[in-house]
Amino acid sequence: MPDPNKFKRLRQIGYTIPSTCGFCVHGMFGPGAHFGTCAVHEYEHGKHTGPPRQLSIYLGGRCSVFEQDLSKTGVLGAFAEFFEGESP
Repeated sequence: MPDPNKFKRLRQIGYTIPSTCGFCVHGMFGPGAHFGTCAVHEYEHGKHTGPPRQLSIYLGGRCSVFEQDLSKTGVLGAFAEFFEGESP
């Protein structure tokens, strides 16, 4: 069980965990990676030819098509109360 005083203090300071690409079903990141790709958004590279590429994204970013991935937010445990999206 988390320390109740710690969680009390987190509430007092208005602590939040934003709903970002790192918690989205479309965000694909390797272990420990801060940058990955989006499974929804593509672009055509300006210097290279070929099919459209998946858009490179930052773990802490977010776009308008965010969809919570419960397997990713599930790791928050007791901290889920601070998640700005739906709680796991």
